[in-house]
Amino acid sequence: MSPPKPPPVKKVDPYRLEEIEQREMQAIFAFWKWAAEEAPWMKVAFDEPGVKEGKGRANNPRILEYLKSCGTTAVNYPKVDLNSDATAWCGAFVNWCMEKAGYIGTGTAWAKDWVRWPMGRRIAKPQKGCITVFSRGDDLGHVAFCWDPKHNYYLGGNQGAGTITNSRSDRVSITRVKAKVIAHVWPLKPINPMLDFTIRRGIGV
Repeated sequence: MSPPKPPPVKKVDPYRLEEIEQREMQAIFAFWKWAAEEAPWMKVAFDEPGVKEGKGRANNPRILEYLKSCGTTAVNYPKVDLNSDATAWCGAFVNWCMEKAGYIGTGTAWAKDWVRWPMGRRIAKPQKGCITVFSRGDDLGHVAFCWDPKHNYYLGGNQGAGTITNSRSDRVSITRVKAKVIAHVWPLKPINPMLDFTIRRGIGV
């Protein structure tokens, strides 16, 4: 019995390939232009997919950086350990991204605190770049940036390749989130921290 014939090799049209690459580059440039003008926090977040929790007791320094943007453990209540990437850190990731983009975040690691964030306004429907807060069946919830509102894809931390409740929710990723939405929040214009400090001191403006 003769062996089966191998499948035919498909010829790749180099001009077609170049056309696809050009479209991809155009899409990337369009994203950067949109992010720069409308949602600078998305530029920050888009650089982070692939960041993953350390193995065993090891901590990923990048995730600890996210957590340290949330202030002190006292602010986050005793059960939140800001020195361990085993802590639920989705809220810390959003907080870090917003601060890097020039915003004042919530200052806590709690996902549901973004519902009451004074620097944002509630919107009725999700749109790309908004902050979406989910209910996860516990006090923590989940929070991420909307990436594709039509297909429920979100860019966030402490996520995985599947749902937010699976055992692989350990990285920054763009993934589909199927959970009850509590709120969609769109950030207002950032406040200059030095100007804010000056106003609170009653100096200048």
